[in-house]
Amino acid sequence: MKTCLHRERKRSDVSEEEQPSRSRTRSGLQTANQSSSKQNQSPSKTDPDVCEDSREDQLSPDGPERLKQQQLVGGEALHPDEMSPFTAELLTESGETSYRFRCPGPGVFRCALTGLVFVMTQEAELRYNTVQWDENLLQSASRIAAGPLFDIKCSEDGAVCQLHLPHCDTKEALLVDGLLSVVHISDDGMSILEPLKITDTHVVLKVPHLSALGLVWDFIRRFVNLSLPIEAQVLLILRSSYTAGQRAIRRRRAHPHPFLL
Repeated sequence: MKTCLHRERKRSDVSEEEQPSRSRTRSGLQTANQSSSKQNQSPSKTDPDVCEDSREDQLSPDGPERLKQQQLVGGEALHPDEMSPFTAELLTESGETSYRFRCPGPGVFRCALTGLVFVMTQEAELRYNTVQWDENLLQSASRIAAGPLFDIKCSEDGAVCQLHLPHCDTKEALLVDGLLSVVHISDDGMSILEPLKITDTHVVLKVPHLSALGLVWDFIRRFVNLSLPIEAQVLLILRSSYTAGQRAIRRRRAHPHPFLL
């Protein structure tokens, strides 16, 4: 009996000595886990702040990058006040008139003489002039001219990201799907380009590369909607002619000659 009691006391003593060590081990593991969890949580606390700041910069409608992006891309219709008007320099070579203007940097520039709008990404020099339409080429594609054909050149490749071509159609005509399109004529031939957007005054086009560009109507759609009005300027010129009277008196008569621009 004494031997059994002695063994039980030893076991109890051992168990009491093991319990503190186990508790110390458990507390050490818990402390390590808490420290590791804090280390894992510390980056996550800073990351959302950085993400939120970047998102606020991206989503801020008044931010300079957002305004610059909207201006260059031209996703929305630009008000005339948001454009920089300029008067191009007139050049005359071999009896042909061309226009020259150097854009000082990125922005939206509107020519006061032709109505063309250039969306620029950098500083560059523009030279452009009107050229004659090839009626046979248009007829082969069932198209008719809806404005001048501009031959445009730029000193820097890719400087012109968008081109706005002025049109003369009314709001009623613009409701006809596919009526207006853009012709792109180069050494490779003629191609029909679909505009990005058509505003009340201009056809917005993403520029693949510069060459001869102009607006055309779809012949069939225009013929079907022949009664639709257009907006244009009328140039009235008076020409004088003389006729002999009964008494050989030359009489002067004025004949009006209207031109639709």
